[in-house]
Amino acid sequence: MVTMHDTSVSGATSDSSNAGGLKNSRHFITPGVSKPIFEAIKKKSIPARERLCVLLLDEIDLAPHLDYLPKEDYIIGFEDTGWSRNQLVADTALVFMLRSIYGNWKQPVAFAFHDYPLNQKTQIRFIKEIAKEAKQAGLNLIALVCTHCDHNVKAIDCLLEESKSAHTIDLDGHQVVPLLDPGSLLLVTRNLFCENNLQFVKDGISKLAQWQHLVQAHKIDSERSNYLAKITKSHLLPESMNLTKCVQTLSGTFAGFLNTIAGKTSLPVEATQTADLLFFLDKVLDSLNGTMEQDIHKPLRGPITELSPHSKFWSEAREVFKQMTLPGGDRGNSFAKWVRTFDAFEVIKEKILGLGYDSFPARSFNLEPLQNCFDLLSEQAGSTGCENRLTCKKFSVFYNLALRSKDMASRRATEPKCEPDGLNFLLTVEDLS
Repeated sequence: MVTMHDTSVSGATSDSSNAGGLKNSRHFITPGVSKPIFEAIKKKSIPARERLCVLLLDEIDLAPHLDYLPKEDYIIGFEDTGWSRNQLVADTALVFMLRSIYGNWKQPVAFAFHDYPLNQKTQIRFIKEIAKEAKQAGLNLIALVCTHCDHNVKAIDCLLEESKSAHTIDLDGHQVVPLLDPGSLLLVTRNLFCENNLQFVKDGISKLAQWQHLVQAHKIDSERSNYLAKITKSHLLPESMNLTKCVQTLSGTFAGFLNTIAGKTSLPVEATQTADLLFFLDKVLDSLNGTMEQDIHKPLRGPITELSPHSKFWSEAREVFKQMTLPGGDRGNSFAKWVRTFDAFEVIKEKILGLGYDSFPARSFNLEPLQNCFDLLSEQAGSTGCENRLTCKKFSVFYNLALRSKDMASRRATEPKCEPDGLNFLLTVEDLS
């Protein structure tokens, strides 16, 4: 551990005059809840409908490294929340972003450098501070989305207990629905499936899904039809954090191919049970990733309304995940987290329809906008699959550059892990000047 004297920074927000050793820094935005950003949002003309928003929070790995900034006489690379610093060398950046449910905007509003995992009290303080600033800026915070990691779940449970509620958190008067990111849950389910056979019950029938069926079918396809043109060997590797490849693998297209060749080639007829799991997971993602556009062939991809099929499907999906097991009967807590996510979407549906809106897109409640920013940050830093080159200094530079670049929000990494989110930053260069 690298040590230095603990340094305290007064105040709980980050602005150009309140950043400890960086108060004369060339960086406009420093760790903490960004006061300048919320001040700019207050001055922004935003339609009432587009003020309904979601708070996203996620982490990106950093390369532990200390840099001395001579002009500022400041060492960057230690744990820094904006209101305090200490001697721990940071290996993670936690970033908070607001995104509109109906509008096409997103906006980073806070970040911290920390030694993983972040202290729970600090994480909760960030959430409360951001909620307070969002309310003062005239935004209507509906939900909070994070990954399924244990420290996030514990922080949410702590806030729920504090609010004396099973499903909503009281944040400065806003009843906010905490939600686990569906994409993250799909990835962990995919990785569990890759390592284990999955036992599940569908339509009252017990079935067994086997990853080997996917590997075998892909081999058959590559030698014959190349029907699964988008699927490569990398899609079927054991550990994957690429959501795009995960979605392409656990798809209705792959499921249909399994059904077509099972029992008619070297692929055993039992592969139809694996196809049933893929068809199910494909519908799960459709139901939690839909847009405002109607799709008559796949209605779960459409908007959530009072009469849409989402609630009926979620009720059925809950039962499937409740009975899903790993070898030996282990149910795994990730399956229970799916149930928790369906419950949260029901509360969100009731909340938004109760505000007088007749529909909303499920796709507004995922972490893709943050992940797309992370992919671009890592690429700009020169990181590869074998080496992480994103340090605190590089993160700070690229973060500020992104906020000042007109097209940065829409730019994509060369090899993105998620689909495009189609959002722009709410604030422009002129708003922040």
